[in-house]
Amino acid sequence: MLLVFGTAYALSGWDNKPEIPVSETKQPRTAEVVRETFADYVPEVPSKPKVHVEIDHDHEELDLNDPLASPSFDTMEEGFSIVSYEDQPIPQLFKDLTKKAVEEMAERGYASAEEADVRTISKDLEPRLKHLMLSYDEAANQLVKEPANLEGTPFDDGELLGAHTGGTNHDGKWTNISRFYKFDDLGVVKLSEVDYITSRGRIQMTQELINEDVNGIPAEYRVNVSNSGAAESLVFWVTDSKEYVLYAEKNGAKDDSVKQRLLELARSIPVD
Repeated sequence: MLLVFGTAYALSGWDNKPEIPVSETKQPRTAEVVRETFADYVPEVPSKPKVHVEIDHDHEELDLNDPLASPSFDTMEEGFSIVSYEDQPIPQLFKDLTKKAVEEMAERGYASAEEADVRTISKDLEPRLKHLMLSYDEAANQLVKEPANLEGTPFDDGELLGAHTGGTNHDGKWTNISRFYKFDDLGVVKLSEVDYITSRGRIQMTQELINEDVNGIPAEYRVNVSNSGAAESLVFWVTDSKEYVLYAEKNGAKDDSVKQRLLELARSIPVD
């Protein structure tokens, strides 16, 4: 289990309790039942907010009443910030995993990952979840904020397969959308767009993992490879209002064109 992007924080159990759809559960990986059941997971109001630490492509839940999760959430900056992993409010185990990932990326161009963690797209496209795939228009109409307009960008080169909605629910509208495109060179690509402002979230990007930029915005390009050789390459960046992750189940450490293509797509997305 590796700390991939940084640390994403969201207040839970405040105001209306959101339902978490299976398409974007963001729940602990150990709670696999959540993925099967639309998760009746609704946290009670804690004495302190809970933190969702982004581990690979899920959010591992930490309780800030646990000393392992100190320092306090109250010390975190609002919105988005860039912080060394040593200063993030995560247990030492996750700091050690991040350090390992930083070293592996520097030494060989990819980081070790579990098999399930390089199957982000494959999992979303499993036949059992086919009923969750919406048309783009249907998904976009379910969002609190309008998603990035990709018309006239290199995304037009791909086939838009559909979209998932998720995140937190505000009066029947969702905060997050994931779009799936099929390209001749990359296969299926997933673009995740997270409206963390509406979700009252806080995001800390890991300083040591920043190695690229998207339209002048600090970004992380990352390759994860499992023991079987399965791989996933991604670009992660955060604007003043949204978090974006662009995924392809390709080994960019072996083929530099994967990196260049993903960055081309990422940089074509209008800055919100």
